Order: sequence, then structure tokens, then C-alpha cells
Amino acid sequence: MSFMISLMISALMMEILTLAPQYSTFGTQKFSILSRHGNIPCKLALISNDTDCKMTNISKFYNRISISLPFFSIIFYFANWLLIGVGTISLIYAAFFKDEDILNDLEEGEEEEESKILNDERYV
Repeated sequence: MSFMISLMISALMMEILTLAPQYSTFGTQKFSILSRHGNIPCKLALISNDTDCKMTNISKFYNRISISLPFFSIIFYFANWLLIGVGTISLIYAAFFKDEDILNDLEEGEEEEESKILNDERYV
């Protein structure tokens, strides 16, 4: 059970890094360089050993896995697209190809129950 929870947390962390990479890597950190723009948000392209930008532990862990085991990164990338595709197809199917007979059957069943209850109350 705890193994499954740790896998879910790992998947959530990786998904957060996919959805919001800038914020999940550096947060709200900014560094000042000599420019007219003032404080600039930390970016991977701009950091060096001289800056004060520190990567979060989650992003360090993700980057180590991505670099050392690229096979899992490729699987993760295509799994995200598969999830988006299946979700889109499901949404389109649900929007245009609804089976209204099921809804009508449910409503008829509720009406029958209500009529039984009303009939029972009349005889009491």
C-alpha cells in the first residue's frame, strides 16, 4: 500500500514539473544582474555558479532521472499525450453521442417508486 502511495506521489511530482516547469524548478526566486531590467526570474539558461538561484529538490531528482534514464522520460512524454488524446476523444463522445435512453429509464424508475410510495400512503 505504501509503495503505491509513493508511486502516486512521484507521478504527481513529475506531472507538476510538466505543467509548471519554471515555478516548480525555481519557485519565485529572482536574481539581480547588471541590467536595466532589474531582478530577473531564475531560468536554467541564465544560471551559472555565480548566481544565487537554487533548484528545488524535486527538479534535481527529475532532471537526474531524465538524464540518466531517458527511456522513462520518453515513455512519460508519450503517456501525457495519450492521456490528452483519450480525454479529448472521451469529451467529444460524451458531448455528441449521449445515450438518452439510460436517462429516460432512470426517470421512469423514479416515477414508479414515487407512485408506489403515494399509493402506500393512501391506504394508511
